[in-house]
Amino acid sequence: MAAYAATVTLPDNVAKKLAGTGLGILRGTVNLTNYNATRAEITGITGKFRSAPTVLLGGLSSNGYLVAWDVTDKAVKAWYPTPAHQHDILVIGGQAEGTTDILHSKNADPGLYKEETTNLTIAKADVATKGGIVASTAVPGGEVASDVNIGTVSFVAFGPAP
Repeated sequence: MAAYAATVTLPDNVAKKLAGTGLGILRGTVNLTNYNATRAEITGITGKFRSAPTVLLGGLSSNGYLVAWDVTDKAVKAWYPTPAHQHDILVIGGQAEGTTDILHSKNADPGLYKEETTNLTIAKADVATKGGIVASTAVPGGEVASDVNIGTVSFVAFGPAP
């Protein structure tokens, strides 16, 4: 397992001072080529301020991972994107396993509406599931495994100017 690896790219090499505030602002990108749950401080960002800055990330990396700044580790934390979704399926007929008929609601999704029923295989649909919700899932994303290329994400950081 390789160490957490992040490369910071800055258009300006220093945090720009905001007039009359004592604050500095820094912008750029972070490329996480090797993610690890044992994160390491990204000094290419934090080292540009007198003390810990507030860091705002773009939210989604170039490789499609969800990202946020971890204040404790002073590094980027990443999650697998697993969107919450719900499958509302009206079961017209049912059986122990196999094929059953469904009818799409015109109001629920006009693009999927059909005048006739559509054949769909549903595992273990039975008489008790008629007219009910067959599947409903809402799963948060888990933290990314070690040794994964997260990709690039943009950031803006602000804090006490050096």
